[in-house]
Amino acid sequence: MEKVTRKLLNQAIKELEVGLLNLSNPTYNNIDKLMRKIMSSYSLTAEELHYGFRDLHNNQTPDEWIHNKRKMKTFKEFCGDANLQELWWNSPPPPKPEPPKQEVLAYKNYKPGVLDKKSGKFTQRAHTPKEQERYRWKPVKASVYAPGDKFTPNKTTATGDPHNWTTRNAAVPFKYKEGEAPKGKSGAPSIPYGSNLKVTAKPMGKDTKSTSAKINDVGDFGRTGSVNKDVSFDVSPQITKDIAGPKVTPSQWGKRMVYTKVTPPPKK
Repeated sequence: MEKVTRKLLNQAIKELEVGLLNLSNPTYNNIDKLMRKIMSSYSLTAEELHYGFRDLHNNQTPDEWIHNKRKMKTFKEFCGDANLQELWWNSPPPPKPEPPKQEVLAYKNYKPGVLDKKSGKFTQRAHTPKEQERYRWKPVKASVYAPGDKFTPNKTTATGDPHNWTTRNAAVPFKYKEGEAPKGKSGAPSIPYGSNLKVTAKPMGKDTKSTSAKINDVGDFGRTGSVNKDVSFDVSPQITKDIAGPKVTPSQWGKRMVYTKVTPPPKK
């Protein structure tokens, strides 16, 4: 008798499963009506059908089972998944999504940051070491030294290259240990001779002008020297003319902020 009862119960549960799947609107009342109809057909009690169903479906009730089966969503969830806006009559239109940012590394007023190329907005922030290595422009102060001054009385650089009004040379401070004073021409350059120095007044924009200089001189100045400690490079007059115009004289130039890149000389 028990086997017959179990067989009938399984048939009733199967009919309940099919009925649940065919319900257009599986509300509590509709599910209750379906279960009462099946209970009457198979002469089952509510407890027998209810707990028999749960035994076969991991303790899920008929209501839980059909909702998990269909994975039913609210209208709001449906709109979100379909990227639709829930609108009612006379409601305002949905806000337009903000355009994606197109940020690039940049400098503004000699301060590092990122520039959104689409909006033109500049956000100041420090560049990471990897970003500095990739971007490489560095804001520094540069002075200018004319041919025949006290640093180049013979109009030649420390390497013997000519230093005149048309050459593109650059001098760097001495390199020496902390607490040790520079020792004239016997001191080593802080950047190796033969390195290429690229200079520009601004590293971005349509009116950008840049020029290159060969690092082939050294002097008692700059960040590691004892004079003009805020200066990083001493450049020839032609460099200043390249980026500031032909009428700029060394005295007019003085000390100015520029952006620089240094490329080390190739290894021999």
